[in-house]
This record gives sequence, structure tokens and C-alpha cells, in this order.
Amino acid sequence: GKWSVQSILPGRGETGLRLTTAKFYSPSGNTYGKIGVEPDVLVETTTEQQLAAYRGKKRGQIDRDQDITKGLEVLRKQLAKR
Repeated sequence: GKWSVQSILPGRGETGLRLTTAKFYSPSGNTYGKIGVEPDVLVETTTEQQLAAYRGKKRGQIDRDQDITKGLEVLRKQLAKR
């Protein structure tokens, strides 16, 4: 689930057990599982880019990942201000 750490432990045949081992909370003790978090930086992508990422076509191609590219851009700007 979102905002939690889960493991799937295999059982016999086609069975298994999903075990929640941790949950993430804000410093004030809130969980964001149902309300989400508003991003600081929006990354604009096309529907085609989203579908390609969802289908795994970009796997292993970090230099083409829109989120990583934007993150590096923001980081470089922050470092340049120092």
C-alpha cells in the first residue's frame, strides 16, 4: 500500500501473505495515505511519456526519465545559489 512498507511472503501453491512492516507518518503524526501530498515541483509529461513509463519501456534509461531530469535541474539551481 501507499505510505507503508509491505512484504509478500510466499506460501504453498499459489498462496502468500502480505505483511505490513512499517508505515510512514509526518512529524505531527499524520499519515497521507488517503489525501496524498502536493508536490513542490510539477513535472510536465505527455500522455505518451506516462504510458511508456508505466509499461516499462524506459526501464534502465535514467537519462530519459522526466522526474529525474527535473530533479537534477532543480538541484543544480539550488547548488548554484550557494
